[in-house]
Amino acid sequence: MSTGSSTVQLQAPSPECVSITSRSTTTTIDSWGSLGSGELTYDFRKCHYLVGLALSDLSSVLDSSSSPVLHARAISVIHNLLSTHEADSRLTDPGIRSRVASLYLPLVTIVLDVAEQIHDPFVNTTTVT
Repeated sequence: MSTGSSTVQLQAPSPECVSITSRSTTTTIDSWGSLGSGELTYDFRKCHYLVGLALSDLSSVLDSSSSPVLHARAISVIHNLLSTHEADSRLTDPGIRSRVASLYLPLVTIVLDVAEQIHDPFVNTTTVT
């Protein structure tokens, strides 16, 4: 892509990555099977860049920061991605919706890893004496 004197080079998806809309029978089990593990691996992030980046950032912020503001921002990004996928009118086929949902399986692992650190707004922290 070129605009004026600035040039941005975009990298095409790796051939071993599977498209959400791909209906090819040559799809390897490993490409979608890795999603089923719920792990945020290098291969996952390589094939699913945006979701992988957002989930990696969420994991990093929840692991290394005690700032509720940063936690809220990282969670908000994931919430917005999920909402956008949910509202996308192109994703009406249940099979495709299932594949999109499986992109977020690493979220379960991330939340379980930091479950004790996540702020619960429903817990009353004030005591009456």
